[in-house]
Amino acid sequence: LEKMTQAGLTPNTVSYNSIISSCANARNPTEAAQWLERMLEAGVQPDIISCNAVLHAWARAGNVGEASQYLEWMAEREVRP
Repeated sequence: LEKMTQAGLTPNTVSYNSIISSCANARNPTEAAQWLERMLEAGVQPDIISCNAVLHAWARAGNVGEASQYLEWMAEREVRP
């Protein structure tokens, strides 16, 4: 994303989804969640893909508590898994 912004490009949902999904596939749920937070801070609206990637990362890590929190977070924002 740094190189994108340096080139004058604005990261969008697809850009963030790629990073979040990569973190999830690398079994790094903490980093996936941090990128979702950065996405929100940048004013980019997460979509079903963003949310499911973070949810998947926590579930894959065996952290049911965090996965449940993301399900609740998604429900509050009317994002369906």
